[in-house]
Amino acid sequence: MVESSTLNAMASINFQNDWIVDSGCGHHLTGDESKFSKLQPHIGNEAMVTADNTVHKVENEGTVVINDGGNDSITLNNVFHVPGMKKNLFSVPNAVDAGSSVLFGPHDVKFLLNIKFIKADVMHTGRRVKDTFVLSTSSSYIDKVSCNENASLWHARLGHVNFDKLKVMVRKNLVKGLPSLTTFPSKEVCEGCQFGKSHRLPFGISQSRSKAPLECIHGDLFGPTRTPSFSGLRYMLILVDDFSRFTWVYCIKQKSDAFSKFQEFKEIVEGVLGLKIKRLRTDNGGEFISDEFFFFLSSVWDKKRVVLCRNPPAKWHRRKEDQTSHGDM
Repeated sequence: MVESSTLNAMASINFQNDWIVDSGCGHHLTGDESKFSKLQPHIGNEAMVTADNTVHKVENEGTVVINDGGNDSITLNNVFHVPGMKKNLFSVPNAVDAGSSVLFGPHDVKFLLNIKFIKADVMHTGRRVKDTFVLSTSSSYIDKVSCNENASLWHARLGHVNFDKLKVMVRKNLVKGLPSLTTFPSKEVCEGCQFGKSHRLPFGISQSRSKAPLECIHGDLFGPTRTPSFSGLRYMLILVDDFSRFTWVYCIKQKSDAFSKFQEFKEIVEGVLGLKIKRLRTDNGGEFISDEFFFFLSSVWDKKRVVLCRNPPAKWHRRKEDQTSHGDM
């Protein structure tokens, strides 16, 4: 559809008489000698290279008057006559150099003289490099937002950096594009910083307590530790009895070893105490919800005895054990 509409638009252009307004062309060009009102041989070795890499030498130059059919006309000076050119190119850089301003719109292009006043929101500003107008995305973005520069805005843009550090960045010009900010808030509290640096309130003291040993076992896996033990073990399976707070710590090499260690633990404590583990409470970690672990628990208990929680207060029971055991590995 896009290609078809482009072809239809091209078909509506009379390339023999119409002039293509080109912002990238450095000179007015035409291959039709009859368009010139004045013509003289060109002095120089300029040549034009077209899109198919064909080189066309500039033979003549002169003046062309473009008449729109009414009383208005445009006089183009220093127009290059390039035999072989199939289109007439109107150079925007040449028009600007002659004192005109060129305004492109959604449906047309206007050539303006004697501009008195223009009111508009400037979105981007490009720069001219010889006969080419260049728009730099980085500089245009900086120019666009520079009208709203303030320390709070740049504080947010730079990842909520401390205002004192922001002052150092400005003073030493450490960040490209950072404006010369002069005013910094002294007592302003950033809402984003408050949310980002806040901590969750601690759990309240649990009023639920088991009435007998092995009624509820809290389980969690700690690791991997930065430094392994002499045996290469980097994880600890920590199991805490809710009634007595008695703690078992198993050092294991891999997280997957947690299942076999729990089987070993269950067999030992139930044999020694002559009681059965009634509930296991965990943090829903992957080592506790593997298929083999879940099938094992389902085979010996009903589902109500397996308690999986995202943020259990049970972690309180083993926090001290984590800190103590870490130094003993």
